[in-house]
Parts: sequence; structure tokens; C-alpha cells
Amino acid sequence: MLNIEQLVLNLPAGFERRSEHITRLMIHNLGQICMTKELSLSQLSLPPMVVNPAQSDQQIAQQMAGSLLQTLKNKGTTANSAVHSANTKGT
Repeated sequence: MLNIEQLVLNLPAGFERRSEHITRLMIHNLGQICMTKELSLSQLSLPPMVVNPAQSDQQIAQQMAGSLLQTLKNKGTTANSAVHSANTKGT
């Protein structure tokens, strides 16, 4: 199980209307991650990402969830993820 107490997303200007939906989709994508090792972090920062405004909200959410998963793997966790196989339809 992945437990995130606080999630702060900083999206570029122009994404104000899309940010809430992208956040909900990212949370859904993160819910697909099955953690097999416990790791407690007080803070985790992701590297900056290039976000293309032409991408769907779901594609952006998957990109961010994938980045978070990779960062967790780099911190020493083992995770089995369905993030990239999640439904790619925007909801």
C-alpha cells in the first residue's frame, strides 16, 4: 500500500483548469501501485518534468505517477506497478 499524507503538484502556467483533474487521475494511478517493501519518507521531491499541453490529462498523470514510482525505486523500494497499463482514457 502506498500512503501519501500530502501531495503538492506544481504545474506550469496554463494548466489551472486542468490541475484538479490531473491530480485526481494521478492519485488513481498511484492507487494501482503495489508496494512490497516498507519505506517511510518525510519528503520526496521529483525531478522536473517536461509537460506537453497537447497531452491528455491521463497521459500527464501517468507521466507524473511513473516519475514518482521511479524515484521510489531509486530510494530502495520494490514496487509492482500497473501505472503504465492503466486505462489511458481521460475521465
